[in-house]
Amino acid sequence: MAQILHTGLTVTEDDIQKFYAEVLGFKKERNFQLDEDLADSIFQVKETIDVQYMNKDDLTLELFIFPKSKGNKDFRHLCLKMDDCGEIYKKAKEANYWTFRRTKSNNQSTYFIKDQMDNLFELKNN
Repeated sequence: MAQILHTGLTVTEDDIQKFYAEVLGFKKERNFQLDEDLADSIFQVKETIDVQYMNKDDLTLELFIFPKSKGNKDFRHLCLKMDDCGEIYKKAKEANYWTFRRTKSNNQSTYFIKDQMDNLFELKNN
């Protein structure tokens, strides 16, 4: 069974409260920093990025905070929870699509793949 875990968007810091909380009604959940090496490997951005998770009902947004003054960077992606993510990653790699695999210290992998239009998918195992 596949399901959407979250949608990633590029936002300014001001919009988190003004737009996502006050206008759309999302609530802050947790935040973290995406380190420079991982930001570069996945999004081709060579700096540490602040990330804010926000929820409303069953929808989760992963908001990548990036100032407009630094240009237009794209952190948009769709995170899917699926069976057999390793097999999907392997098929994408064999078909010459862009792929990236992140393995944490507990040997749990997260897979990233892009289609020909650079739509980015983050794949996590059920």
